[in-house]
Amino acid sequence: MKFRPSLRTRRMAIGTTVVLAFSGANGPWLYRESTERYQGVEEHRNENRR
Repeated sequence: MKFRPSLRTRRMAIGTTVVLAFSGANGPWLYRESTERYQGVEEHRNENRR
């Protein structure tokens, strides 16, 4: 007898795959955006120290 996953299991697997693919595609942009913002905060702090 073959194993047949339930509809709920199948939906969960597809949803997980979609979320991982989406985050993998946006990961580089998110990293670049967050580092640019962090560097801007650091530059602003350094200007206020002078």
